[in-house]
Amino acid sequence: MTPAERIRAEAKAATRQALLQAGLEETVEAGGEFPSIEKLCARAGYTRGAFYVYFTDRDHFLEEMLDWVLSDIIRALFDSTTEGDADIHEIVRRFDAALATGDWPDIHRNIRTGYLAVLREARSGTPIGDRHSELMLGVLARLRERIAEGQQQGTVRADVDARDVAALMLLIAIGGICWTGLGILDADSGALGAILLQLLNP
Repeated sequence: MTPAERIRAEAKAATRQALLQAGLEETVEAGGEFPSIEKLCARAGYTRGAFYVYFTDRDHFLEEMLDWVLSDIIRALFDSTTEGDADIHEIVRRFDAALATGDWPDIHRNIRTGYLAVLREARSGTPIGDRHSELMLGVLARLRERIAEGQQQGTVRADVDARDVAALMLLIAIGGICWTGLGILDADSGALGAILLQLLNP
């Protein structure tokens, strides 16, 4: 790639990222109502024509926003530490800390509102729904792997099925994100992470 091609590629990536960020910020400010394409373009400082260079339509944009938001969170929860891969206990602690502080990775606004706004569009058989399912299945697989590794090392109880525990943990995590956003659950107490760790410990 020539320097000019690299500069153009970086500019395109920056434009796409600015549109995604603007869409999330507008959604949050509107209390979960997804903005018009005109509004998010105005916020990002680009024309409607620029929007259609990167996204075919509103649904494609929502699918990409979902992917961007969840992929960042998943990487931050699962990525390796200096000592090696994050084990299941570390993943739970990271999630609990993010839930309590609202300090989700690379997202500087209220991720709950943005996620819930996109989730409302994630019906079965739609591109958004299919991508959400794909991401969740990936999370389940990674959780199962980490739980099974813990069982082999003796740090996770051996009398539970890794697949069932992974599914339960994911349900609790999504419920935690939704319920703290609605004020039903007090995430500051750290009780959710403590309960998850009690389920895991031998």
